[in-house]
Amino acid sequence: MNFGEALPTFVITLREGVEAALVVGIVLACLKTSGQSYLSP
Repeated sequence: MNFGEALPTFVITLREGVEAALVVGIVLACLKTSGQSYLSP
């Protein structure tokens, strides 16, 4: 396995995971501030 080829894939996957977590956090915060936190599981 060549780590030089695997590193960019790992970085992209990590970035996408952080971005997805950020979006979920924003949605949950909006639900909490609007008083509809019962919609989050």
